[in-house]
Amino acid sequence: MTTRTRGKPAQSDQNKIAAVKKHIDNRVFLLDANLADKSSDDIQIISLRNPSTEKASKYLFAKGKNQFFELLSFSEEHRCWFANESVYPNGNIYMTSPFDPLFWALYYIRLNCSDKCQPIDQTIVDDNFANAHLIADVLTVEQLSMIADQKGVESLKAFKYNETKAMNWLSLKCKKLAKTLRESNFHIGAKSTNYVKTEKVGNDQQIDAEFLSYAYGILSDYITLELCEKLSDHLGLEKIKPVAAGKRKSLIELENNTLKRIKTEEDFATANMVETISPPSIKEKKVSTKDKKMAKAASGTKSISSFFTKK
Repeated sequence: MTTRTRGKPAQSDQNKIAAVKKHIDNRVFLLDANLADKSSDDIQIISLRNPSTEKASKYLFAKGKNQFFELLSFSEEHRCWFANESVYPNGNIYMTSPFDPLFWALYYIRLNCSDKCQPIDQTIVDDNFANAHLIADVLTVEQLSMIADQKGVESLKAFKYNETKAMNWLSLKCKKLAKTLRESNFHIGAKSTNYVKTEKVGNDQQIDAEFLSYAYGILSDYITLELCEKLSDHLGLEKIKPVAAGKRKSLIELENNTLKRIKTEEDFATANMVETISPPSIKEKKVSTKDKKMAKAASGTKSISSFFTKK
């Protein structure tokens, strides 16, 4: 009897395995128009620190244009793509949006240069993200001067954080976004188009405040929580707590109190029912004429169980 040893897969099998792996790794991207003419070698997907969450996020970097793009993904369960007569099991949609590197500069300069001045290439440094130096490479002196004060010679590119400038820059960005949203007829909430048009006649100031508040909410995704609170005060808005923070204490306490209140009311209602409601009286069952006749015919007879009694 001969034994068959299991060797390496044949070359054709290896090619099939490689094709399957490549097929599974395929992704569908909706690229910005500025990236449409770029080859895959000019586009680099990198990890950088998110200036809001301070955690790792994915970004696209276009080498030729020295431009960053935020990488967003939309995913739902049980979705796939049909492309090139093939089925791609990863049904996620990856979208790109231009990203202003000054948000990163604001994070790092505020972190490292609040009380001192130093060159920007020494300021935007992150041990956990090797590609952080790309941020400093694309920023100009004019851009950095919007949030910081330049010290020394211009070629040194040394800056110190200026909070007044930073708040003015964020405020201007927020107001421009609010204006763009309104001019594009962007509808906030569940209001109908007719309702908004009617409302515009006599309540422009309130509508401007709503758009400004909405724009502030979008902008808050790119700055820290502390800067959000300062920007809110600078814009004259009421403090808007983020979704995560809004459920930390007050809402949890409210939910717990509500649950306790409901439970107490249920116990109280049950106790009253036990004390006040007596069990219903059992009515005597009426005996029909047929049952009476059967009972009379069975009188004098013995039950079958009587024959099995111990004597």
